[in-house]
Amino acid sequence: MAKINESHKRTIVVKLSCSHLLTNEEKKKLQTEVLGGDLSDIAKNTLLTCQAAIADVQNKEQVWKDITDPKSTLSSEQKGALMEGFWIQDQLELLRPFFDRYFETIPEIESQHGFKYLGMFCS
Repeated sequence: MAKINESHKRTIVVKLSCSHLLTNEEKKKLQTEVLGGDLSDIAKNTLLTCQAAIADVQNKEQVWKDITDPKSTLSSEQKGALMEGFWIQDQLELLRPFFDRYFETIPEIESQHGFKYLGMFCS
């Protein structure tokens, strides 16, 4: 029988954090149980992805600021983790206000962050 390794656990936590089937409290408890003791960069980035997936207007606004602010102290990897959790298919109505902002921001992202980050932002 195959064992579930750490990578599998992180993937499951992200998928469940993106789901509308669990409450935010249940998601946070799961994240703490699975990722709480892991201090690796990959675990920290997984937690960022999970936090960005929270379906809340204020949360999405903060994540948008974090991924678009040229003065942000987050690394490209951390911003990439946030982006992964930001665009969730089941959150279409919540994300609709960001559609126009996305396209309006592309020139700024390229000029303020560079082509490599633009590629990550657009993918």
